[in-house]
Amino acid sequence: MSRHTRSMTNSTPTILIWVNQYLKYQQYIEQGLSDEASCLKKEIDEALPLIDLTWKDLEQAAFEMSNS
Repeated sequence: MSRHTRSMTNSTPTILIWVNQYLKYQQYIEQGLSDEASCLKKEIDEALPLIDLTWKDLEQAAFEMSNS
């Protein structure tokens, strides 16, 4: 897929996927599963620049989802 084509796609599914990963990360933290949380955080950290999102974006989206 060309870069031009990718930029034309809807980003909503992407953010939903990563918000779910963020929520899973938060659950691991709450459950004291630090190894799992660390691995998932690394995965998220690596993906965010590639999808033009930040941790703040994930936090905001998760907050908005919980208040809707």
